[in-house]
Amino acid sequence: LRKELGIKNYRFSISWKRIFRDGIGEVNLKGVEFYKDLVNRLIAADITPWVTLFHWDLPYKLYEKGGYLNPEISDWFAIYAKSIVDIFGEKVNNYIIMNEPQCIVEEGHFMGTQAPFLQLSRKETFTVAHNLLLCMGKAEKAMRKTAKHKLNIGIAPCITPMMPMREEDAELALKYNFSPSGDFWDGCYFTDAVIKGEFTDEYKTNIDFVDEEHRKLFEIIEHTYDVINAQFLADKYDQIVSIIEQLKEYTKLHFSDEERYMEEIGYEGLEAQKLAHEAFVDRLAGIDMDAVDDSQQEYLFELIDFLLEWLKNHILKMDKKIPAKKPEK
Repeated sequence: LRKELGIKNYRFSISWKRIFRDGIGEVNLKGVEFYKDLVNRLIAADITPWVTLFHWDLPYKLYEKGGYLNPEISDWFAIYAKSIVDIFGEKVNNYIIMNEPQCIVEEGHFMGTQAPFLQLSRKETFTVAHNLLLCMGKAEKAMRKTAKHKLNIGIAPCITPMMPMREEDAELALKYNFSPSGDFWDGCYFTDAVIKGEFTDEYKTNIDFVDEEHRKLFEIIEHTYDVINAQFLADKYDQIVSIIEQLKEYTKLHFSDEERYMEEIGYEGLEAQKLAHEAFVDRLAGIDMDAVDDSQQEYLFELIDFLLEWLKNHILKMDKKIPAKKPEK
């Protein structure tokens, strides 16, 4: 029927559990033969197959192991992705790693309106999103490494773009489409990471040294996520101490550099910036390390919350107001 209609491309989704019944371990040969037969029939009909690796159906055995809250999920997913490329070989060039990751995170793990129907805290939801990104990154590397031919690899995010009806609405539509909103529906969390490999331009001040020093803070946040998800670490106290020391070093360098620059250009918001900087330093100085040691994972989540709020309320609302050069009189 598709051949008669003149369809030249066909996208379909692989069910992970039909390849690995338990998500990992022994390959299900019947499942493999089903999909190989489908690909062969498509090619015979002169239809190019486009394969989606994950369309929301996580194997139940992996769900019982924690699903996307378990940091091992990215390694399991990479093995699965590599296996699919090995199965199809040169017959398939086009792969979509994830279908609508925003829905997996928001609807599946926060709102609870689709599988696995969880209503997690915002902290845990960030962990799910972080692990999804790791799945994409590790899968892409594993797929390209095993392939003997060129692959076209991407994701299928769900984004609802705003189209301006009037010329004067163009700037508003641009901001809506490409600015982070604080949740995962806007697409920035996934698309900026996948396409740019760096934090969104929304956090850039266009002051070179400020943006470069902010990058260090993003690296510390990424490292903190890694420690949160490092389940092999029974005791994370030393890692927490290291993170706090990195933050202290960062504030000592960055705050002094930024305040000196603001003084040089005569920036009127300098005093407000100093107060905000002092509050950040006081927060670090007031940490009770004994209490941290008693509840390490809880403290790491609190630290992530604090740092993310700093990004949203300080960098976006204060640092971006600093002029990139001395205002003309």
